[in-house]
Amino acid sequence: MRRKITIALWFVGSVWLITNSAVVAEESIPSIEAQAIAAAEKVDAVSAKMRINTLVKMGDADIESESNGTYEHQRHGNRIVFRIDLNNVVTSRHQGQTRKAEQTVLTISDGSACYVITTQAGRKPTVTKSIAQPGQNIVADENFFTSLKKSYDLRVLPDQNIEGKKAWVIEATPKAASDDQPAKTIHYIQKESGLRVKSTGHDKTGRRIQLTALSQINLKPDIKPDRFLVELPDDVTIVDMTGK
Repeated sequence: MRRKITIALWFVGSVWLITNSAVVAEESIPSIEAQAIAAAEKVDAVSAKMRINTLVKMGDADIESESNGTYEHQRHGNRIVFRIDLNNVVTSRHQGQTRKAEQTVLTISDGSACYVITTQAGRKPTVTKSIAQPGQNIVADENFFTSLKKSYDLRVLPDQNIEGKKAWVIEATPKAASDDQPAKTIHYIQKESGLRVKSTGHDKTGRRIQLTALSQINLKPDIKPDRFLVELPDDVTIVDMTGK
């Protein structure tokens, strides 16, 4: 009888292992990529609150950048236009002294060009124009995965709930490590929308040094088209980095 029970338990355990292995196999990088791209293509517009936080050490100084604001985008066929409005506070701590600088940063992309308008109190706005790059928006699209696979070794981590929604979690470790980038980055991709709702960068000790996070996500917002128009004062100088 004991032998029969042992054989039965071995059989059940083997079935569980096979079934569990199949589930893990389904959540491979190619599978997540295909599902995320398909989900993102169904989303025509997005609005959300956005937070960006970075920690940098420069010599004896600790510098923290904290940005809070909004993110919006619309899909026009294969092209995505987006707008990011942020209030940014940079805090520098050095030898017992703390200094703060505040500015607003408006980023607008029409899918071909990207404008960044930075405004500080008492100064004229500074404007840079560059060619729109894949990955500037928060969509986990084909460009995002292509860039990720090219430059990073990837590992799938257990799913998590972000903002009450299931998300895939991918850990990315640079193939060519350098001091000017995180030792690893973790991306959280919402299954419902294919959006990169959270990303964290970590140093060699595991400490978080970068954060980009969305909250209050609306997948059916009423966004007026003029939100993505760039309007600049006549006396503003544009630093054109497009090379055109």
